[in-house]
Amino acid sequence: MKRSPLLTITAAAFVVAGASTASAAPPSTTYCAEILSNEVDAQGFSIVLGTSCSTSPEAALSTADAEADNSALAPQESAAAASTLLMNEYRDSYLGGGVLYSYYGAYGTCDSAGYRLRNYWDVGHSVSSIQGNGNCNFVTLQKYDSDVDVSWYLPLNAMGSFDNNTEIVRIKRG
Repeated sequence: MKRSPLLTITAAAFVVAGASTASAAPPSTTYCAEILSNEVDAQGFSIVLGTSCSTSPEAALSTADAEADNSALAPQESAAAASTLLMNEYRDSYLGGGVLYSYYGAYGTCDSAGYRLRNYWDVGHSVSSIQGNGNCNFVTLQKYDSDVDVSWYLPLNAMGSFDNNTEIVRIKRG
């Protein structure tokens, strides 16, 4: 089953994808946009078509969109509006502490095939709850130190042993 491309926007106060903050200045929030193909790589993760980080979500998305549109792997429809929120990962339990990572679908909500994603190290060690949106109501997680997968229906307000230890996320319609 062919899946639609996915857009990821990250809001984080840490170093992401080579972005850095000056040591003398207080850290600022960095927004990262990542557009993923409907195809997967050899490890089964969605292929990244475009990625960008900026101090504004609009600038990050615009640059990532431009990069994706120029990708040889991008489908002809890649310029379509990426507006459907699929999932938010939160810093604290019960959807508190602010959003760490937000995933957006370029062509609508989740289907039964879902998307398999790898968290950035700092995000994976900070996630404590997850909220799905639209048809994205089922998540499978894998820890950094284990090959065991555990699945839940969303929202996931408390993550147990996956709290601050989530490397792989698969979000789909359950």
